[in-house]
Amino acid sequence: MEGVSNVTIKNCNMGGWGKSNIRALLSEGINVLNNNLGKKTGYSVYLENSSNGLINGNTIQEPLFDGIFLLYSNQNEVSENIVKDSLGDGIGVYSSNQNIIEDNIIENVYYDGIYVVRSNNNTIKNNTINKTAWRGIILDLHSDHNQIIGNIGNNISDNMSGFYQFIALYGASFNIITNNHVQNSSNGFYLGYSSNNNTLTNNLACQEGDYLIYHYLDLFCTASSSNTGSGNIFGYFYSPENIRGVTPCPDGWPEYQTDFLACNDCENDTNTFCGEIFQPDCAFVDQIVCCGDDVGEYLITSGTMKRCCNSPTDTLDANGNCITKPTKKPRVSEIQQP
Repeated sequence: MEGVSNVTIKNCNMGGWGKSNIRALLSEGINVLNNNLGKKTGYSVYLENSSNGLINGNTIQEPLFDGIFLLYSNQNEVSENIVKDSLGDGIGVYSSNQNIIEDNIIENVYYDGIYVVRSNNNTIKNNTINKTAWRGIILDLHSDHNQIIGNIGNNISDNMSGFYQFIALYGASFNIITNNHVQNSSNGFYLGYSSNNNTLTNNLACQEGDYLIYHYLDLFCTASSSNTGSGNIFGYFYSPENIRGVTPCPDGWPEYQTDFLACNDCENDTNTFCGEIFQPDCAFVDQIVCCGDDVGEYLITSGTMKRCCNSPTDTLDANGNCITKPTKKPRVSEIQQP
């Protein structure tokens, strides 16, 4: 289709070899509803320079490329679709703005669950992503001002060489990432390549089983600044003898800690602030790492601020710095005279 408006494709079964099951160019109001698609086709649904469409309730299996692909396409809704066994990404969003990607189930894809590149002001909400070879959700190359809310991931980067993340930002800024949950995955969250001014709140990352072999961090930042976070729970289950002061994760999840890193071999990391703020160039506010797992570390709180200090009697100043009380000097009368 090219140059058409207000077209609905509904309740169809499509498969076989070809570029796409459904392909729309320079179109408006394309509705793709409740179809069975895929089966060795290139892209199952492909929109280019098309807007105000609805892709809803489709079951997509075994596409050769992405299950659903948006290119230069704005203000579309992609919702309640099932994408399985894709040899590309589950959903691809390229140079497309103000789209809603919501309530989709993506399972067993060869690359990323949802790949967003050079795209702004999109909402990615309440999607369930199970078993990807690469990342769950990635914002890449100046994908800014997006919202990633309430997504669930399981078995992300599920291969022997995978070190990817559930949610990854590569040069993406001013995004809101909140209430996302991931378990049994190689890594949790990643901010890198000048991903600045992002906000992470109330996210949960818990690992279990043998994932320690492939697991690095539940949050990792490189060359990124002015990011803020609060209410996040990061940590991973390894084995009972290696868990220090860990309590059960909420809702039956295996284990958790309210830190950026699990307290496991913290001193071997490149982090020079072990027990303080991890990767200070990421500038996360009021978060601590591994406090109390070593001798001489004490968690000190003052209002909403938390810091790891060297003495249980330390206090915090207005900037959150540890202040050690001076040792009391004896009075002259207390000094024993010869």
